This record gives sequence, structure tokens and C-alpha cells, in this order.
Amino acid sequence: MSFTSFVFWLFFAGVLFFLGVVRDHLTRLIVLLLASLLFYGTGSLSHLALLLGLGLTVFVLTRRMQRTSSRRRRKLLLFTCIAVNVGVLALFKYSGFLVSIVNDVSRLVGSSLSISEAALALGLPLGISFFTFHNIAHSVDIENGQYRHEVGALEFFSGLFLFPKIVSGPITRPHDILPQLDEPSRLRWGAVQHGMLLVGLGLVKKTLADMLAPVVIGAFDAVQPSTLEAWTGTLAFTAQLYADFSGYTDIALGLGLLLGLKLPRNFNLPYISRSPVEFWSRWHITLSTWIRDYLYMPVATSGRRPRPVLGLVVAMSLGGLWHGASWTFVVWGLYHGVLLAGSHGASALWRRGGASAGAVVRTGQVALTLYLVMVGFVLFRAPGIGAAGSLILAMHGVTSVPSLMTYEATVMVALAGCAVVLPHVADHLALRFEERPAHPLLHWGLVTACVLATIITPTQGATFIYANF
Repeated sequence: MSFTSFVFWLFFAGVLFFLGVVRDHLTRLIVLLLASLLFYGTGSLSHLALLLGLGLTVFVLTRRMQRTSSRRRRKLLLFTCIAVNVGVLALFKYSGFLVSIVNDVSRLVGSSLSISEAALALGLPLGISFFTFHNIAHSVDIENGQYRHEVGALEFFSGLFLFPKIVSGPITRPHDILPQLDEPSRLRWGAVQHGMLLVGLGLVKKTLADMLAPVVIGAFDAVQPSTLEAWTGTLAFTAQLYADFSGYTDIALGLGLLLGLKLPRNFNLPYISRSPVEFWSRWHITLSTWIRDYLYMPVATSGRRPRPVLGLVVAMSLGGLWHGASWTFVVWGLYHGVLLAGSHGASALWRRGGASAGAVVRTGQVALTLYLVMVGFVLFRAPGIGAAGSLILAMHGVTSVPSLMTYEATVMVALAGCAVVLPHVADHLALRFEERPAHPLLHWGLVTACVLATIITPTQGATFIYANF
């Protein structure tokens, strides 16, 4: 069930009805868990069984962690949790990619070895990457003692399968969600109002993303795009990706508030960042903090001497690979690892020089950061390294195809640029109304306008982009 479907909203209305009728806290948790299992099970019962098995494994092993005083035994249990989750993720998500690498290497060395990729083509369970991240974070945090309360089965599985966030996040940790599930939820009218606003804005963002999809497809599928086409497509994808992903997150956070739960924030106006470091503190926040805590820190702090640059490159490369089994994602992650390392170095030189940043310099920093991010997004979206290289060259005028500066083409570039800004305007409104609630007429008028705009705007109704990861 997609958040944009009529069936989902009937389902959600039914969930709210049962939660409103039931008063006992444990019964409400049961209703929430059953609703989450039903939500996921409508997609694939076999994948639901797989995720239940993984969840049961993590629950049993982490309970044993909390009940043993042996550090060696806790480490062994933690290793088992991580190995099982990473192994299942690798089987479903990366087996075909690994087979293609083996076949490519065998051809290079002149071997006749060839493995059928189709034989290992497994259907990717919806949201398995986010599910895996949740399990690993839960296991590590429990072993580190960051959540000392013994987790009950009902709370654990309710938090793990919570339907607003299971498909595309945000990634939750024990301290984010379990304390809220341990106690009866208390709905506040202000939270309900803000939740409705977030849902409305999220739906509009998704509509915008779907409207941009044909422009993006046309540019990225072009054999020889012109400079104008390349910039139009890149701007459109920059807007589409953020509108789509932050739109999903807004809806997830809004649904959480309507259920009496506060999910962690995932975006904070990322396209006004002044450096790659700031960008990753504003973009997909729950992933960037996950990468920092569970990938970067172990690599950077292992050994006798800190290795921050190596930690950044390794962590971001693996973060890129998490997004998909493709060399484009690996290179995208490596690209951002290098950007982060360079950004840290440049910041250190800037501070050492005692330079101050005026308005013009700050604007230039924002423009340069957005440009670097957009070049990375070409790698993120392109079907292959060659196609990404062609589009990046076309963006910089290294192309034999002339750009026709027609009125329609110019307008299209301008509209794509405006589309990059619009989701940030929506985010600014949400942040402002959260801090200072608007007049009820303005608030509910905006919510109504968002819902009506979503209903009357014709789109193809594509799935959320990050559901594929």
C-alpha cells in the first residue's frame, strides 16, 4: 500500500478508529503491531515471514545480551546479529552484482567460468535496507548499554515494523522509539494539527516529484544530451529526489504524530548548506548519523592512530553501496567521501587564516555546495558510469550537440530551478508553524489546499524512489 493510494487512507482511518476505541495500552500496541504486519503483508507474505524471522533473531540475541555479564559473550552475540542481517541483505541485494563482477573478472583473465545472474535474481523485500539498519543499530546500542531497559517482545516488534517508517525510514534506534512504546501515548491537539500539515505538504511534494519524472527520464535516457538538456535534467532530478524522499518522510512523521509517536527528523533544508559537511548534517539525517556512528567511527578510531580520511572514504563508499548494487552508487559514495575529507581540510585552513564570510561569500559557498551535490546526483541517477560521464561532460559544454536556446527550453530550465526551491519553502513553512502555530483558518486552509492539489493534479502515481533501496 502506497501512502498516495486511497486504499491506504482507508486502512489508516481504520487503524485510528481501533486505536481510538481501545484504551488499554497493551491492546493498543497489539493493534498497532497487527496493523503494521497487515500493511507489509499486503505486499508479500513470504518477505514478511523473512523479516519476522530476522526480527525474532535480533530480539532473542539482544535479550541474551542484556542478561549476560560476560563481555566476550555479548560481543559474540552482537557479531551474530550483524552477520545474520548483513548476510540476508547481501543475498537479496548484492548477489547479482557480485556474480556480474566474477563474470567480468573471468572474462578479463580469459576464463570460461560464467555464472548465470538470473539464477540468483531474488525479489528484493520492500524496505529491507532500512529494516537491516534498524536491527544493527538496535543490536549495537543494546550491547553498548545505551538502552538498559529490557525490551519486551511487543514493544520491540511494534517499533521494528511500525508501518509509517518501515518502507523508507527514518531509521530509528532504541532510544528514539522504545520509550514512547513503553508508555501509553498521549495525543495532543497541537501534534495532531502539525501531523496533518506534514501529511499535506508531503503529498504535495510527492505530486511535484511525479510531475518532474518525465523531464528526468528524458534527460538521463538521452544518447547525446545537449548542455541545456543536461542541466535541465540534473536540476529536475535534484528537485525530484528531494521532493520525493522528504515528501515520504513528511508523511511518515505526520502519521507518527497522529498515532501519538514522534519519529526522528530526517531533513533540514539541505540545499542551503555551505559545505559538503553541512549538507550531510542536513540530508537524510538518520542515515548520515548512522554511517557516522556505525561505520565511520569504527574505521577512523581503530588502531593506534586516528584515520579520519580513511574513515570518511570507507564509510561513504559503503554508504553509497547501500543505496544500490551498482558501480555508480559506489563511485557516488566515494565521491562524497572525498568531498567530505576535502571540506574538513578546507574548513581547517579557513579557520587558521582567520577569514570571515560575508553575504557574498556565503552565497557562493551555498552555490558551490549545491553544484557539487548535483554532480553527485548524476552518478546517483544515471544507469551506468558511462552514461553519468556523458551527462556530466554535457553539463560542462563538452559535447558535440548544440544547445538550442529556445523560449520553451529556457522556461523549462527556469521551472526546474524553481522546483529545487519549492520543497524548501514547504519545509520552512512546516518548521515555522511547528514553532509558532498559525491561525486555524490559515493552517487548515493550507492543509485543505495541499490535499486538493494532490487530488486534482494528474500524475503517474509512481512509487517512492527510496522504496527501491
